[in-house]
Amino acid sequence: MSGRLWHGIGLLIVACFFVGAFLPPETPPFVPFQPRHPVTDVTLYQHITERVERGEGYYKAAVVEQRYHGYPLRPVPTVRQPTLAYVDAALPLPLVAPVLLAICAAAWGLLPGLKFWERPLLALAVIVGGWHAFIGSLRIHDYWAGLLVAISIAIYREHRWWPSVLVALAACAIRELALPFLLLCATFALVGRRWHELAGWIVALAAFLGWYSLHAWNLAQVAEPNDRYMADWAKVIAYPNKAAWLGQLTVFHGLPRPAGAALAVLGLAGWLALDDRAGRIAFLYLAGIMLMIALAAMPSNTHWSFLLFPLWIAGFGLWPSLVVKAVRALRDSKHVNKIGKSSSAISVKFEKFSAPPATAAPSRPASRRPRRRGSTAG
Repeated sequence: MSGRLWHGIGLLIVACFFVGAFLPPETPPFVPFQPRHPVTDVTLYQHITERVERGEGYYKAAVVEQRYHGYPLRPVPTVRQPTLAYVDAALPLPLVAPVLLAICAAAWGLLPGLKFWERPLLALAVIVGGWHAFIGSLRIHDYWAGLLVAISIAIYREHRWWPSVLVALAACAIRELALPFLLLCATFALVGRRWHELAGWIVALAAFLGWYSLHAWNLAQVAEPNDRYMADWAKVIAYPNKAAWLGQLTVFHGLPRPAGAALAVLGLAGWLALDDRAGRIAFLYLAGIMLMIALAAMPSNTHWSFLLFPLWIAGFGLWPSLVVKAVRALRDSKHVNKIGKSSSAISVKFEKFSAPPATAAPSRPASRRPRRRGSTAG
């Protein structure tokens, strides 16, 4: 896809989100669930991890805690996969998160194709975005999935793609909402006809589906028929004018609803500054998560927005590059138009002066009578 076509599609997507930010949101006609013993999601996952540390099985611990606090246990995504709980029980998350965030910032700072001044700016924006989500959100699965997705995009190289696949698979093993990222990367490999890489993404997809099927089976062994069921998502999707919620589910929740949502869209637009695989995949990934929030999120789904970090905040760090490239493109287009007009004028003048001059037909010399022989003047 040419750069001009890609930027046109990207601007159209940004414009749709921007317009949706100013539409009045519609609230679904049901009340979200209220926990029986109110706790935050972070506290709930901390209680589950503490049970696992004491030797209790993950699924038994998760079901007991969620049932006690009135959290739903159906459908399957309402109970998180056990990956993060096992990691939390084995390693101190306050140490793991900064290490991964540093790796992510370094990977983006070393991304090929960036200018010298763009590297520290992008790395700093990644740190700011990741650190903002890091505070008070260590046990939110969506944060870890978003961070791993950002690392997967940054460490990808066409000749060494398998580390990116493994990191993306880890993101899905923590939060299943990262699954569209696997499909997106597989699509890029298919379009680029990189068959070995495509096979790697397909294997990762199959591995995740097998893992998640095992997760669903383990949950079914301990769940009961009368366990609480999550709200019907079909009713949520039937009220799609929720793009204005983007600001309420992000760091701009303190601003008026349209302004917060509009600022949230600007973080997406910044990724149009990178016209390579990393920039395009980051843009499409963020646009997909924002679309999911706009279509299917409820006011209680604030944790979905953590899937946007740190890439979403990093998009603001790319705005200087976007402005510079936009000004340069505008200046080049004016220069090209000026050259085109000058060339047209020069060609007209050249044709005018290079044309052969019109020559008059040669005049016929006046005929003179020949003098007769022998005649004398008389």
